[in-house]
Amino acid sequence: ADDAASATLRDGLERAAALADVWHEDPDLTFPEVASQLGNDVTAARSVPAALWAAAVADGADEVLELALGVGGDADTIAAMAGAVAGAAVGAAGLPEDWVARLENGPRGRRYARALAERIATRP
Repeated sequence: ADDAASATLRDGLERAAALADVWHEDPDLTFPEVASQLGNDVTAARSVPAALWAAAVADGADEVLELALGVGGDADTIAAMAGAVAGAAVGAAGLPEDWVARLENGPRGRRYARALAERIATRP
């Protein structure tokens, strides 16, 4: 079963790359078609490709979320993954300031997350 899931994920990632190449050039490509080709359910093999596709084709943090949510299905998880990938690519400076300002700052909030990221980033 693990080999089948790995093959499904690999195939989905290849389809995500192919769709990323044509998304902006093909005005007839729809979210339901993207979901059909990449998946949008709760399994990693059928959600990670959609998240990576959204992160790859989006122009900005807001579009990442729009694309990921547009795929439907387990949209909150897909959007969370896509947002994490896009955020890692652009860093905090690439995120809308008002989004960052609204992050909770409790015991495991904004300051904690930044400190954790710093510790990880500066590890030898």
